[in-house]
Amino acid sequence: MLLPGGHYSVPKDRLVEMLIEFFNHPKSIINTVKFDMSAKFGREYIEAEFLPILLNRLKMIPKFQARAKVLAWDGYFRNPLGEKFLQVLKHFNADDLECLNLCPEISSENFDELCETKQWKNARKLVIIGNQDPRLDKFLHFDELTIIRVDSLGAEEACSFIQNFISKNPPFKSFFQIQTCNPMTVQDILQELDSQMKNDRLKKRQSLQICSKEDQEVVLSSPTFLEDITLCPPNKIIINFKIYTASENDLIEIFMRIFQNPKSFAELVKFSFHDIDQQEAVKHFLPLLMERMESEPKFKINCKVFDYDGLRSIPLGKDFLDVLKFCNSKKMRILRIAPQVSDDYLSEFFETEQWKNAEELRSFGLWSEETELEPFLRFRRLNIQHIHFLTAKNAWKIIKTFLDRNHPVDSCFYIKSLFDFKLQGILNQFHVPPKDEPIVENEYFKHTQIFELPSADNVMVLKIANAGIYGAICRKTHLEVDFRWAVFRVRIQE
Repeated sequence: MLLPGGHYSVPKDRLVEMLIEFFNHPKSIINTVKFDMSAKFGREYIEAEFLPILLNRLKMIPKFQARAKVLAWDGYFRNPLGEKFLQVLKHFNADDLECLNLCPEISSENFDELCETKQWKNARKLVIIGNQDPRLDKFLHFDELTIIRVDSLGAEEACSFIQNFISKNPPFKSFFQIQTCNPMTVQDILQELDSQMKNDRLKKRQSLQICSKEDQEVVLSSPTFLEDITLCPPNKIIINFKIYTASENDLIEIFMRIFQNPKSFAELVKFSFHDIDQQEAVKHFLPLLMERMESEPKFKINCKVFDYDGLRSIPLGKDFLDVLKFCNSKKMRILRIAPQVSDDYLSEFFETEQWKNAEELRSFGLWSEETELEPFLRFRRLNIQHIHFLTAKNAWKIIKTFLDRNHPVDSCFYIKSLFDFKLQGILNQFHVPPKDEPIVENEYFKHTQIFELPSADNVMVLKIANAGIYGAICRKTHLEVDFRWAVFRVRIQE
């Protein structure tokens, strides 16, 4: 059994009683309850012994209701979810249950019964992995939907689902991701969307064809909200983690239409140009994209994260800056670039509103040791990989800046040098006596020091490796937890 804090070995005859005891008090609630039958031993025990005992025990407690936000059921991929799953599900409080995470698919014999349960109807999130029933209308009430996979899904059914999902006016950050066994091209989707929208005037607000002025006003009043958009010329675009193929001109038009409405927004917009085989296509694609964006005087790319991933051997220059300037600097908070920016364009880069307003920079490349670090120190979160050689003086400059600015928790820096530096050279720069005080044992880090901050509740944890310095603003009570999350985005429990 896995509980907060780790795994626990429990006698088999106590498992059922422990589960019931967790929910004995009517106000007890658990974030996630998971039935893991993916391993052969666990599957055989749960199906043959645990579930029958549990269900018999629950029959003895007529009003028993397990309160959990997430129910996860990880079964054997060859055995669709059936009667036993349904019986267990019905013992979960439908008012609390927000998310179902299911594997594999639901059996066709039990699918209709499942769709009639309060638990299914009330949940707002669903993740299901398996060859699922293709009747997508049964999934429309979910605001966050991931289905991997659906058999025999055609463009017509897919477009009907898209239209119906839009029509229900879902809340901000709602999404769906549906993967199919049969391939569909973006042209199939676009053609079917146009066909359906021509036949239903109420749905012309999402039309991808030339329309009347009245209909155009409806189109512009319907913003789009997406998790991610990645352009991969010459013929790929990724939208919400789904890959579509299209011609070069179609890629540009799809991208333009997404942001045609000034309220449309994407969490991440990425230009993926790093493959050496792409370079001829990129040279042709970028001028066409720039010309199209410039043709719309008020066009802006509204995103939280802007990621420009170029060929590693050529520093970023004018093309990168031209695209960057179309990003809405009032919306963008995180800037990711690869490789480094050419010295010839650095001063222009530093003067852009996007640079000035971003809170986080992640850079992958090889910056010269002569690069002036001062402009980089304005970021609350800074990740540079790599600087050709990080001098002790510059290392201390980065550390001292973070100390002086008293940033909030989760602020951090992560700077790597191509070559090792001498630890003592950095320690000699400290304004307080060096003191190695490791939080956890880790041979990678050669020195760990905790610096006091003006805030009484926070400190800065500094860790130094052979060729890197890592610092994070942490709560005094959660040093390693906050450090790992801020620097590496890894969750741990103390």
